[in-house]
Amino acid sequence: MGVLKSHARPSAVLLLATSLFVGTPVSAAPDEGAVKAAFLLNFARLVSWPPGALPAERIDVCIVGAGPSAEAASAMLAGKSVEGRRVEIRRTPASAGGIAGCHIVFVTDEGHASAAAVLRAARGRPLMIVGESEGFARQGAAINLYLEGGKVRFEVNLQAARDAGLDFSSHMLRLARIVEPTE
Repeated sequence: MGVLKSHARPSAVLLLATSLFVGTPVSAAPDEGAVKAAFLLNFARLVSWPPGALPAERIDVCIVGAGPSAEAASAMLAGKSVEGRRVEIRRTPASAGGIAGCHIVFVTDEGHASAAAVLRAARGRPLMIVGESEGFARQGAAINLYLEGGKVRFEVNLQAARDAGLDFSSHMLRLARIVEPTE
């Protein structure tokens, strides 16, 4: 099967995350890293990969960079599951070999110096690239997390998602700011 179909119905998880996290100031609990980690997990639940892109037993989330968001993602996502697939976390360099086998690549602010290498290595592969640096979605990432008014928000580059063979839930897209890639 290989394709997640979780976007075929409204996602209670996204609605919960939206109500708890999107509208919650970062200064309130949970912290910014925890909110971003929750978004990563929900993005995994609200995307369809091309047939055969995911193994039946796991989803590999690879983290490029360090810092609070990397630590929170590592701590919060390990042991979770999506559609019966366990989430595996690994730290990786921003190279073609480093991201081999990844399904989601999270490029932290501290890892942004490697962003261009990640985007080159990911070209033509069914990977969801998520970042947290200004302009990263316009540069070619499918999703970028950003702060606005003290709240974590996200933007989506639909062209980058299509190029990777990804299809996002309409429920997710209603909450996103859609951006165009820079030429």
